[in-house]
Amino acid sequence: MVRCLLIENDANERQKLSTMVAAFGFECEALSAEKAASSLMENAPDLILMEARDDAGSRELLRLVQYRSETGSAPVVILYAEKPSLEDVGLAVVAGVAHFLAKPFDAELLRFKIEQAGLLHRSAA
Repeated sequence: MVRCLLIENDANERQKLSTMVAAFGFECEALSAEKAASSLMENAPDLILMEARDDAGSRELLRLVQYRSETGSAPVVILYAEKPSLEDVGLAVVAGVAHFLAKPFDAELLRFKIEQAGLLHRSAA
């Protein structure tokens, strides 16, 4: 089963996205940004879905993902933002993030991104 770490500070948005992810048959842990780094190291998710934020916690989380990619066990990261700037997208690419969504997005678009990442077929296994 695909394990997803959903990082969203807004409780309503976290619930909405968690429901979307669970509908794909994924195990979803939804946390605020402050609690996400320890979960990333302890639970080794396959997918991280998080809002693109320019804060210390988000940067640290992306550094941890880069570290895990160097050891061969990095999760797929999908970032999203309300109004992404070219700078947001550029920083995400530099951090190794290959998938970026602009809000609002629906379950169909999220499914497409997850399929692109090669994770959707793994949920049935």
